[in-house]
Amino acid sequence: MEFVPDGGYIVVGADDHGSPSGMFTPQAARDVDEQKIRSKVAAVLGEPIDLSAALQCIGSNNFLLIGIGPNRDGMRVMSKDGEYENKTVWRAGDVFVRRGTSSVRWHQHEARGIIERVVAARKEEWRRDILETIRVATPPFEPGGFVNVNVEMPAESFGAAVTELIRLGDEVGLDLLLRKRISNAVALVDAATGKDARAVAS
Repeated sequence: MEFVPDGGYIVVGADDHGSPSGMFTPQAARDVDEQKIRSKVAAVLGEPIDLSAALQCIGSNNFLLIGIGPNRDGMRVMSKDGEYENKTVWRAGDVFVRRGTSSVRWHQHEARGIIERVVAARKEEWRRDILETIRVATPPFEPGGFVNVNVEMPAESFGAAVTELIRLGDEVGLDLLLRKRISNAVALVDAATGKDARAVAS
């Protein structure tokens, strides 16, 4: 499931047709504890692993729903040999992919698909980061269309904000900006000279 772009689910207690198998009966709540299941899976596959588990009771049937998120690296390289019923089912270093409803060892042509999915996911993350950066740097618009301008903005954003105030004919916004700047300038002069600039000016 890790190799599928959106991950997937494993339903314990259902047959291949999605019907109740009647063969799943947890003996105690601890048997389906998420942390216990995670520990068992991680002991075989290693960490990190995006896993969640929940017991569902529908009518008289019990089901264990295990959710597996996609692997961030697009694949999982098996860290050690895997054995089942005294048979080796995979070797350390094997990589499996989904082919239809089966998990099989990957081939060369399948590596490209995995790499492309990883690159696409990273691009989406970068896109969100860029949009957030632009949002933070863009002059915030308050209710009523008021543009809140301050000199702490990046230079380009400050210029864009002032231009927007002028475009809107927002005399209130421009007046507030001017008053802020005068107040800040006075504070700087006071700090530099140790005097009250307003008192000296008067």
